[in-house]
Amino acid sequence: MDVQAYPVVSLNGLNASYCLDDAPATLSGTPSGGTFTGPLVSGNIFEPQNAGIGSHLVIYTYATPVGCESSDTAAVEVLQPPTVSFIGLNPDYCINEPGSVLTGLPSGGSFSGPGVGGTTFVPFLAGAGTHTITYTYTSPNGCDASQNQITVVNDQPVISFNINPSSFCVDAPPVILTATPSGGTFSGTGVAGNMFDPAAAGVGGPYTIQYTFTDTIGCRNTSTASQSVNVTALPTVTISGLGTEYCLDAIPVALTGLPLGGSFTGPGVAAGVFYPSLAGAGAHTIIYSYTDANGCSSSQAAITRVQQLPAVSLSGLEPVYCIVDAVVQLTGTPPGGVYSGPGMIANAFDPSLAGEGGPYQIIYSYTDTNNCRGADTLHVSVNEIPEVAIIGLDSVYCSWQGPVSLALVPSGGQLAGTGVSNNTFNPSAAGPGTHILFYVYSDAAGCSNSLQVSVKVEACVGIDLPDSPEMKIYPNPTSGKITIEITGKTVAHSTLSLYTIQGQQLMQIRMQEWKQFKDVIDLSSYSKGIYYLRLETGKEVVVKKTVVE
Repeated sequence: MDVQAYPVVSLNGLNASYCLDDAPATLSGTPSGGTFTGPLVSGNIFEPQNAGIGSHLVIYTYATPVGCESSDTAAVEVLQPPTVSFIGLNPDYCINEPGSVLTGLPSGGSFSGPGVGGTTFVPFLAGAGTHTITYTYTSPNGCDASQNQITVVNDQPVISFNINPSSFCVDAPPVILTATPSGGTFSGTGVAGNMFDPAAAGVGGPYTIQYTFTDTIGCRNTSTASQSVNVTALPTVTISGLGTEYCLDAIPVALTGLPLGGSFTGPGVAAGVFYPSLAGAGAHTIIYSYTDANGCSSSQAAITRVQQLPAVSLSGLEPVYCIVDAVVQLTGTPPGGVYSGPGMIANAFDPSLAGEGGPYQIIYSYTDTNNCRGADTLHVSVNEIPEVAIIGLDSVYCSWQGPVSLALVPSGGQLAGTGVSNNTFNPSAAGPGTHILFYVYSDAAGCSNSLQVSVKVEACVGIDLPDSPEMKIYPNPTSGKITIEITGKTVAHSTLSLYTIQGQQLMQIRMQEWKQFKDVIDLSSYSKGIYYLRLETGKEVVVKKTVVE
């Protein structure tokens, strides 16, 4: 029989004590290949946490191939770790907040993490972000424990605030102030809510507008506008040159605005000139506006009234009169005005005073209570009465003379009288005596004139007075020249005339004092026919007939 010794067995890798939260221990045995047994030993792993607090035995057993078995036993103590906590750390901070004092339980441990200095947490040192702060404590049994807390350090809100423009006119509308982030508070001169009112601030400056913002976690920041905000007074504006009242036909007036460089607006205004006729009747507001170098604008309004011209009419005047027409009375409306023009005396028009011509302007003007003048103008022409004449009529005829053709100037009138037929006078039909011939003519304008002519028809049958001159004509008939001899008592201012058988005077010779007269007359340029030589001495008439062959 072979008797073998028991194997020498040892248990390795197991400490005498463990803290409950220690990591599992890996065991080994000699010789290898044995088996570990004990509380919560799994294979060759000892887990303090599974074993629990207290004393425990761990056994390593080894058996030889022939069955000889031996073991090694080790005692192990599982210790309770300390319960650790700490206070004083807030869940969040603003980066500009003061530090917090931390207190660990049990005391005597140590703090670690960003921003930790001893037992103080300083947000500024930690910096913005999420941070883990740890408190670690080791108990007298050598077990340690720690607690972690998380805190967030928030940076100050970044504020953006600006005022634009930096200068305002005092009458500018309130300006909405904006800043980033929104939700803060504005303060300063002229500020109400989020509005800056230049009028409330008043002329002056620079004013400082402040914006304060606090975020949702209580981090506060204040931004102050560093730029100057000024409120500028409006320019003082005046208007000159505009009257309070105008008549509609008044001449345009140039307007002046101060300071220079502005502009005028309103009815009837063009390029700084007010035109009453363009504005029309009624009340009108004229405005001068000026903008200064600061961009501030001001204006002044002036009111003027344009009066309508009175409605004026003139009646009673015909367009054409004859110079001999009677004076006519004219009527002007409204009454009380002034009449003017050629031929006017008060409200009467006298054609003869106006004289021939035209058309003349006859004006009736009236000035109303607004001192506005209205006028009505009529045109009138004055025609002279036509000059009339009867050409070819002698003052004396012989009763044996035939019809005499007369030329009427102007032609177209009416000739009347004894011995008249159409435009001829027949001495033989009229008979001896003195006769009156009338010629009446009216022109296209209705102006008339007449002519009254006296003509004498004598029998011409002899000379009764013993002192009558004797007139001889030879040769008679003649084909050219004739000789005329007249003898008798001297008579001053006698006339010798040559007439056609129709009574047309062809020539006349005025004779001075004479006792005997002799002259030669050339008839060769006249047509063939009968002609009469008539001698008038002032006391008697001698008529002789001659024939041109």
